[in-house]
Formats: sequence, structure tokens, C-alpha cells
Amino acid sequence: MEGRITTNMDAGEILGMLRDADGYYLCNNERDVSQSDFKNRLMPMTTVRVAPHREATGFFSIEVSGGASLHVDLMRKQVNPFERLRIARRAMPRTLLQAVCRGASMFGYRHYPENVIRFTVREFAKYIDVWRVYDFLNHVPNMIPVFEEVQQAGRILMPSICFSTGKEHTD
Repeated sequence: MEGRITTNMDAGEILGMLRDADGYYLCNNERDVSQSDFKNRLMPMTTVRVAPHREATGFFSIEVSGGASLHVDLMRKQVNPFERLRIARRAMPRTLLQAVCRGASMFGYRHYPENVIRFTVREFAKYIDVWRVYDFLNHVPNMIPVFEEVQQAGRILMPSICFSTGKEHTD
């Protein structure tokens, strides 16, 4: 597969390359690994230490924010989430930064008013290139304000659906 997607490309160029690709682009998910395997203990310095290797790999994006990571950064680690993103950007200047967003629950555990959602997305879109957005009930109206703000900011929107294969679930 030819061509690396980088931060100096606009959303249209990136989507064009993704659509025309003969293969796959891969993401790396530091945020989820940190939450699941390391109980949110990864600090920004960890990102800096592995950044040269990730940057050299040419991942499509590195998911470094979103989910519970912001809550833990603020409440437990006392890390400014915007400073974390500035550090990640300096360490990986060519690699797209990605966040996961829980629709109307944003980065938290309850629904927020639409004006808070829109303001938050506008502020984080200054740093986040790719937004993976879902709603745990797949209720699209809960995601619309995020979708609109991400697109208004000229960032990449990755709408997602949730599913489970558990015996208590149906399709």
C-alpha cells in the first residue's frame, strides 16, 4: 500500500486515501490498553518514550484520549488532558491523534447538555484528528451534536456501532 496519512493532510485528502487504498491502515490504542491492562496508570512520559517507534511505524492514528481517560487524568493523576495532547502531538508530529467519544455522554458517565457537548468537541478538536463516536444503545440522535462539531472542525469522523455476542443479547 502506498502513501502515509499524516497531520499535514486535510480531511478530504485523508478520506480519499482511505477509500482508494488497496489494503488497510492500522490504529494503535494506547488509551484502551491503559484503561484495561494498566488500570489507567500510563502517564504522558510513557507516550513520549514509545512515540518514536509509533511515529516510525506509520499508524493511521494513535488513540490517546477519550473514554474514562480524561476523568482519570483530572481526578486521579492530576494531568491536564490538553497538556497530555500537546505532549503527544510534539512526540508524534506526523501521526493522527484519535479519541473515543461516548456520544451524549462525551468522555463521562452521563449525558451532558448539547451546549456542553458542542463546546467540548470544539476545544478537543484543536488536538484530536480522528473521532471514534458511539452510543451504547446505538441511538443516533445522541451522537448528532458530536458528528456536527467534528465535521465543522474539519476532523475525521468515525461513527461506530455497538454490539454484543453474549447469549443474553439478540440481533
